Amino acid sequence: MILRAIILSLVLLTSMSLQAQEQNFAHVNLGNVLELLPETAEAEKKMENLRDSLVMSFEDRVAQLEEDFGVFQREVAEGNISRVNQQKKEQQFQQEQQELGAFERSMQQRLEREREKVLGPILEKVNTVITNLAKENNYTFVFDISGGSLLFAEESKDISGEVLDRLRE
Repeated sequence: MILRAIILSLVLLTSMSLQAQEQNFAHVNLGNVLELLPETAEAEKKMENLRDSLVMSFEDRVAQLEEDFGVFQREVAEGNISRVNQQKKEQQFQQEQQELGAFERSMQQRLEREREKVLGPILEKVNTVITNLAKENNYTFVFDISGGSLLFAEESKDISGEVLDRLRE
């Protein structure tokens, strides 16, 4: 009985050892791959243009609000506005400030959606190439070292160059 348990343990250890030896690892620096793709530069330029446009619109609204508030403060200081109208104006300015906050949040959401829209196809294309390379070369795992998720890569093969070559085809 003990001999049987020892033999079973040895068989299991041997099969686990063989499986571990069969695993093939590779790594890619996804950050560098993306940085070297012309599509990424085009996408980043689109994002920069949209961001600049939205920021300009936001800044214009802020400037207009500040100007209107300055006029309001002068009217109050000069006594040219009734107490009732002053309260109404103050409420209007509070409302406009809230609207500006909502506009700023919607700007950020729009930028996020647009980023996903323009970078999504690029990331999908890169992922397809990495998956195909992994299958062709029987890699068990391919790690992205640009995110710092791999601390030791001596045993793995860097396939960043192959990924870039395929993406440029």
